[in-house]
Amino acid sequence: MKINFLFTKTLLLFVFLLANQTNSQAIVGTSKALSSTSSVFDLPGEDIIDLDKKQLAEKMNRKLTWKEKMAVSWVKRKAKKAKKASKREQYDDARTDGMAIAGLVTGILGICFGISLIFAILGIVFSATAIRRIRRRPELKGNGLATAGLILGIVGVALFVGIVGLVLIVA
Repeated sequence: MKINFLFTKTLLLFVFLLANQTNSQAIVGTSKALSSTSSVFDLPGEDIIDLDKKQLAEKMNRKLTWKEKMAVSWVKRKAKKAKKASKREQYDDARTDGMAIAGLVTGILGICFGISLIFAILGIVFSATAIRRIRRRPELKGNGLATAGLILGIVGVALFVGIVGLVLIVA
């Protein structure tokens, strides 16, 4: 789980400074809490993101103030959005597998020319190879293209067998 921790630490610092503008006694709570951790933002960023509010309160040996609860919720929301954005960027950098494109094209040709068994078989082979490669290498995309090519190839083979069977029955 790679989250931009510099971004998270910056958010934590911002929220902590925002919360500290008011009376520090309201944030700290009791003097008993000073013995463990004075603020939720003194904890590591990973703990704030990974632990829920009850676990944070147990770790600090006190209840969280409403400002801390709000700040933790806000930080968790921002970290979740940053994680989704990083996944999206990783997917955008992926390239489409050429075998998936070849499988789709030959699958379409196998259906268009119903008597062309070669294109349908090539569509099945290319698409199955592409699906296997995409599963092994996550930086590749095109699983939908490969699946469509595989289905079209199978339909092309079935169409060819149906046409040949019909011709043999009629003859």
